[in-house]
Amino acid sequence: MARHSKIFLGLVAGALAGVICNRFFPDAAILGALQHWLSDPLGTIFVNLLIMMVIPLVFASLSLGVAQLGDLRRLGGIGARTLLIFVVATTAAAGLGLALVNAMRPGDYVAEDTKAELLAGYGQRAAELRQEHGCSRTAAAFEMRDRRKRELLESRADVMRSLQKLEIKMGMARRMEVTSERRDMLVQARIPPTCSGPRMTSNLRLCSG
Repeated sequence: MARHSKIFLGLVAGALAGVICNRFFPDAAILGALQHWLSDPLGTIFVNLLIMMVIPLVFASLSLGVAQLGDLRRLGGIGARTLLIFVVATTAAAGLGLALVNAMRPGDYVAEDTKAELLAGYGQRAAELRQEHGCSRTAAAFEMRDRRKRELLESRADVMRSLQKLEIKMGMARRMEVTSERRDMLVQARIPPTCSGPRMTSNLRLCSG
């Protein structure tokens, strides 16, 4: 027997066994123990292994397919067909799932106490998530506002410091200019018109002064 036939037969046998046990032995203790200690751990491990293998398997198959093309000009047509098949298959799967759910309505067969318990549990969890996300968004908004205020104050302080430095430099330059003008005026006032000639000896004191 082929491997896919064995997988299909195992799937059908498991589904029938689950329906029979749920129908005729819903409160059996041994079934609860088997589910808690055997089927749930093995099922979780199997699903996690499948999820772990999906990404490497898809990456390896895509890399191998692109490498075997040879001519990269063929990649455009193959990519377009692949995208079209993906969109069609996804739409068909979503439509089939919605049609089966609306036709079979599996929620109608759930007990009322189970419905109330599920609604209470998931409703409380949804309220907690909304509150957490709302509080986190509010806190993030306040933090962003405070950070903008700090940045604005820092930029204003930098501008004020730059203006103060510019005023200090301009004041120093103005004082130096005034000092040089006063020095020139004093020099011109203290030096006589001439310090040479026959009266050099008498004007020596003025020249040296």
